[in-house]
This record gives sequence, C-alpha cells and structure tokens, in this order.
Amino acid sequence: MKRPQVLLITGSSGYLSQLVIEKVLAAGLFDKVVGLDVKPPVGWWPMPKDKFVFQKGDVRDNGHLQNIFSEYQPTVVLHLAWVFNPVVDHEFQRAVDVGGSQNIFELSARMGHTLGIPVRKIVYMSSTTAYVNPNNQWQAPFIKEEDAVSGTPRYLYSKHKAEVDRYVQGFTKRNTQMTVTALRGSIIIGPHTKNIVSQVADWHLPGMGRYMFAVRGFNPPMQFLSEEDFVEVLFKTIAEDHPGIFNVAGDGVIPYGDMIQMLGKKPLALPPAMIYPATELLWRAGHCPFPAGILDLIRYPWVADNSKMKMVLNFAPRKTSREAFAEFAASRK
Repeated sequence: MKRPQVLLITGSSGYLSQLVIEKVLAAGLFDKVVGLDVKPPVGWWPMPKDKFVFQKGDVRDNGHLQNIFSEYQPTVVLHLAWVFNPVVDHEFQRAVDVGGSQNIFELSARMGHTLGIPVRKIVYMSSTTAYVNPNNQWQAPFIKEEDAVSGTPRYLYSKHKAEVDRYVQGFTKRNTQMTVTALRGSIIIGPHTKNIVSQVADWHLPGMGRYMFAVRGFNPPMQFLSEEDFVEVLFKTIAEDHPGIFNVAGDGVIPYGDMIQMLGKKPLALPPAMIYPATELLWRAGHCPFPAGILDLIRYPWVADNSKMKMVLNFAPRKTSREAFAEFAASRK
C-alpha cells in the first residue's frame, strides 16, 4: 500500500504561511497538509477541509511533537516557526528559535531511524540576517552561500538564525538519506507585511512622526523579497527536490536613505555612541518595539548573492528589492 504524502508546516497560521498552504493544496501535491502553530488560522480557509488539519502546539513541546509525527507520519516538513519580533524574555526566544528548530529536525530524523517511516525532505526558512557581523565591517555585497554565518549577538533574530543555520549544516551531513533545503531569505516585504521593517517604519518618538532613525555615517544597501516571491519559492522547494543552501532575494538593492525617502520621511541620524544606548534605554523602558541590536541591520552591509538561486534552484524573483519595497511604502501611505 502506497504511503500517503503528508506535509507538516510549523508556524502555519501566519498570513504568508496560509498562502503557501492554499497553493500547495490547490496543486494537489499531498494527500494531507498538517498545520502546527500556537494559534489557529482565522477566517481565511477557501479549500476543502478534509485535506487540511490544524494542530495547536508549541515547537518547544517535544512530547506533543512526537505524537504529531507518529500520528500523521509526514513525508515532507516545512519549518517556519520562529519568534519574528523581539521579546524581552531571551530564554523564551531562544527556546522557540533554537530549541524548537532542533526538536523538529531531530524528530524528522528519528522517524526513519526508529520507526521506519522516514521524513523524506525538510525545507527550512533561514535568513540573510545570519550574515550580519559587526566584526567583519569590511564585508561588502554580495555574500555567497559558502561564506560564514555568525549573526550579530546584539540582535537575537540574527544570532539565532545563524546558530540554527550552522546546526542545519551539521544535521545535513549526519542525515544524508534526507533532502534538506535551507533558504536564506532576505527580509520579506509587501502590503501585508507586519514584521520588524514595518515596526521600524511606523515607530517614532512623540511629535517626530516625520523622522526615522539612522546611524550617522552609515547608509548600507538593503535587500528584500516580495511576499509573492516568498510564496513561490517555498512552493517550488516543496514541490521539487533542491538540496542545499540558497540565498533567496530580489534583484538589486536600496540604500537605507532611499528607503526613508520612499516612506515620505526624513532621517534622524545620530552617532553610534548616542543612538545605541538611547534605543536600548527606550526598549527596556517599554517605549520602543525593538532593542538597540537592530541598529546593526541598518549599519553593516549583509546583502546576499542570489545567483545560485537563479542557476541551480532555477528561480527568478518577479520583483526587485526596490519594487517590493515600493509596494510596501505605497501601502503605508
């Protein structure tokens, strides 16, 4: 009897995750899609529900994850669960990002080793923020997949993405029977975006709505991936086998100063010695949605070379970085 094809998606209830699920089901790639998230999807589902099942769960809960793996026996796993916006509780953030990711990967391997029902493929959404490294200020665009990932220790999203990225590289070498695809994606942007970029764009001190913070003396190139291209590249790597690591980003870059101008704002550029402690003080006091470490992302270059994505993955983004950001900027106005 042929084994049913089952896709397990962690972090399944976000807007973009839901679009991926819809596209996968419409293509008829799997007999069933299992969504795992701490909150259920709300009011969006247009497809037959017999093909989709939602499981409320936390990637930190290894026991519950074992039950889900045993019950549904996924053949493909898409791991998206992550703490995307900064939180004060660093232990919690690391437990979800790093511990949760390791739980998913190790359980995927164990399914084959101990139960004889192997997960055939894992697709993991890494990030180009893993390239951010304040100690390599000379590192200029464009960064290739074989370059080191360290992440900035001052911003946990970046630090954890780099740590899990390195773990995934080791996991891949230990589990050669599985297809492992790691997509180092640039920041996703578009009219529905609610992430750290939208927070940076929207946040301001009282009476200073026309200004955006900048680090004086720095105007790094920024790189983005449109919402549509994010959905398309995930669908492609689910539908096809493409083992390896791929930088995934729109063509071209936008200087940070141009981004501020496109949002209809003006830069409030302060020297590093002033802006870092001021931002951290506001964060700790609860008056700012992000810690000072995020300033490393608008200070140091971390632009990725997307040529392997085009040549090996055979994926060409429909929108450039500038076009994707322009769409986002227009939605804010």
